[in-house]
Amino acid sequence: MSLKCSSQPLYDPFFDMLNVAFLSLNQSDPDLTKSCWLCYDPEPPFYEGVALNIPFKYSTQPNPSQCRWDAPRRGITLNQVSGQGKCLGSADVARQENILCNEISQPQSPNKWAIPAEPGMWVCQKFGVSPCIYLDDFDISVDFCVQALIVPRILYHREEEVHLFSDESRHLHKRELVTAVTFAMLLGLGALGTGVSALVTQRRELSQLQATIDEDLLRIEESISLLEKSLSSLSEVALQNRRGLDLLFMQQGGLCVALKEECCFYADHTGVVRDSMAELRERLAVRKRERESQQG
Repeated sequence: MSLKCSSQPLYDPFFDMLNVAFLSLNQSDPDLTKSCWLCYDPEPPFYEGVALNIPFKYSTQPNPSQCRWDAPRRGITLNQVSGQGKCLGSADVARQENILCNEISQPQSPNKWAIPAEPGMWVCQKFGVSPCIYLDDFDISVDFCVQALIVPRILYHREEEVHLFSDESRHLHKRELVTAVTFAMLLGLGALGTGVSALVTQRRELSQLQATIDEDLLRIEESISLLEKSLSSLSEVALQNRRGLDLLFMQQGGLCVALKEECCFYADHTGVVRDSMAELRERLAVRKRERESQQG
């Protein structure tokens, strides 16, 4: 699916990231993308991780080229990682994190670096997020890391859920919007057990997704830097809320469908629909005509 250029600079990064996330999900399990809604949550965290169950590498080089030190850091913790993957470090500490690890390795000399499978990152209890682990500084007795793919936190709803929530003719019996499944959870499950690990071996969709995430994080960092220069003080809450404000402006401008606090876009096998407001109105109108014909 090719995207045309838009004159809406705020809108495009969100749509671009949603579109490449859709392509990854469609590759993982096409049944999920027949007819669905993909939504952004204005509340942090904005990113989460999927544990990678594929081998990582060691290196004896002083500065391996595979370590992507220039990549923007995504501030996630182990609590925001789902699935099971290959881990490094203390088995005792790892067991406290439930079932994140299905295999725990301990490094052996003369290795200097542990390098996650591309395009993954290490998410560590003590170190936080890192593109590589320098083993001389890594205390295997008190720390452990899981290799993970870091993805945008996108919420997934089935088409029927959104129709029931949005249908004004049924407002007296309207249900609460069902708690959404996240993009990371769906990638971790995958079709027929293939999941995100199979996607990593194919690379194309996930490489595009990681590049789009990097661009998004750089855009946020630049906008925050400009704000810091123009204001004498800026609270941490305001920095974290930058993404939430962007989504609020999109909702108010009719650029996405507002489902409670979520900012949502319709998607099917043709891709993500830019004018999702019109798509929702049309689908609700069709449902109304079908009900009237059945009653008549």
